[in-house]
Parts: sequence; C-alpha cells; structure tokens
Amino acid sequence: MSKYEGLVAFQRAMDLMVAVYQETDSFPRSERYGITSQIRRASLSVVSQIAEGQGRLTPGEWRQLLSQARGSLFEVEAQAIADTGRTHARTAMGAGAG
Repeated sequence: MSKYEGLVAFQRAMDLMVAVYQETDSFPRSERYGITSQIRRASLSVVSQIAEGQGRLTPGEWRQLLSQARGSLFEVEAQAIADTGRTHARTAMGAGAG
C-alpha cells in the first residue's frame, strides 16, 4: 500500500469519487460532455492531488496540493448544487407545461 492510500483524506476522496460516478450515471446523455464530465473530473482531481501531494518532497508542496484538493472539493460541491438547481428548473418547467 502506498503512503497516501492509508490517509483518511484519500480514502474519503475515493468514496466521494465513486459516489459521484455512480450518481452521474443517471444524468441525461446530453450532459455527458457537460456537467457529467466536469464533476467527474473534479472528483478525480481531489483524489489525484492528495496522492500527488503525499509524493512531494517538502511540507510546503504537500500543503499546496492539499489546498488544491480542497478547491476541487468545493468545485464538486458547487457543481452538485448547480445540477440540483438545473434538475429543479427542468421539473418545474415540465410541471408548468401540463
């Protein structure tokens, strides 16, 4: 096992990434290259930056990559909120059309 695989942050980031991939499987096919791709890449970025940071040589580099991972985590959150808003808007438009 690599050093980073034992980190709680890495394990939770992996859990998040798996959940994102599972959830986005149900997204509309028309969003494959839109929000689906973006949120998946952001969740993978969290995992990757934690692993990369663990492999860096100085504490400063490690902190920088953890900071970037945190930024990607906020990106995942914002995209989930945006998708929720998009879904609610689409539902409301459909309900108003009937």
